[in-house]
Amino acid sequence: MKGTKKSTRIIVNLFVGMFLIASSFASFADSGEVQIYIYPNQVWTGDYENTDSRTGNYSTVYARNHAVRPISGTDNYAKIKARATNGYGLVITDTYVLDESASSYTSLKIKEGYLSTKLVGFEFSGNTEKDAYATVSYDGR
Repeated sequence: MKGTKKSTRIIVNLFVGMFLIASSFASFADSGEVQIYIYPNQVWTGDYENTDSRTGNYSTVYARNHAVRPISGTDNYAKIKARATNGYGLVITDTYVLDESASSYTSLKIKEGYLSTKLVGFEFSGNTEKDAYATVSYDGR
């Protein structure tokens, strides 16, 4: 009987360990981070293939700059600009500055008259004439 309890305990511990590892991979995959190209001269770009559906009439959406790095040269790029659209190019928020040193999302307040918008897209721009790559995430709520 002692051998059976020990075997059962080992099997349970293996399953728990496998579950914990699998759930940590799943949460990493769901982080929603996207790498985008930031055009030179502050031209707006977005992750246009991934327009976010809105689930309610929230007054804010969220965006975050996880990292930004220049294509070449010295890395003194730390901030980018962000704004939200209705998914079809109509801008529905003001422009916000996202700093890569921020530890949480930035709230982008939706303008009056657009709270019921069902889709939201996010656009990003650099803050210099240099191009870069940025790792961003966002939530249309």
